[in-house]
Amino acid sequence: MTEKPKKNRITKSTLDKIQQDLKALALAPPDNFSAKETIRLLFPSIDDALLKGRTMEQIHETLTKRGFQIKVTTLAKYVRETRLAAKAVAPDLISDVQEDGTSKNQTTPRATDQDEEGSEPPIKFMTFDEAEGILPDTKGGTEMPRTPDDDMLDELLDQRNQDMPHVRKQAEVQGSRTE
Repeated sequence: MTEKPKKNRITKSTLDKIQQDLKALALAPPDNFSAKETIRLLFPSIDDALLKGRTMEQIHETLTKRGFQIKVTTLAKYVRETRLAAKAVAPDLISDVQEDGTSKNQTTPRATDQDEEGSEPPIKFMTFDEAEGILPDTKGGTEMPRTPDDDMLDELLDQRNQDMPHVRKQAEVQGSRTE
């Protein structure tokens, strides 16, 4: 006769069943998503629409037509956060790729990986070439592009410094302190 396990103890067969259930749960895609997760998952399409001249209000209208309730300001905030997160992650991802295009980190799943049953994972992994256009361009450095306003401000500052030599001298002294 089998003994009953003590309180807060389980048998090996129960442990194995729990392990199988958790693996199945991990493979199943979630049924619903939070607002932030939804925007993160829709970000490639949202960003593409923004790049093609659509407004945040038009995107908001499209989302609300399908019953997704979110304020325009919250939508804009989540899009901004997702874009910043993509920019922060992109340099790390680029540094992990070797010259032959394979990942230095062998534990990172590849687009060709399959689970134990041979089906594709619920998340689609892609190469950098496939992701081009989704992730922001990070090749240009961190400096913002100059605008006509920047040029005008530079001209005004130069003119002010020429008109007031004592201001120019103070600026030179302050500039030498920071160098």
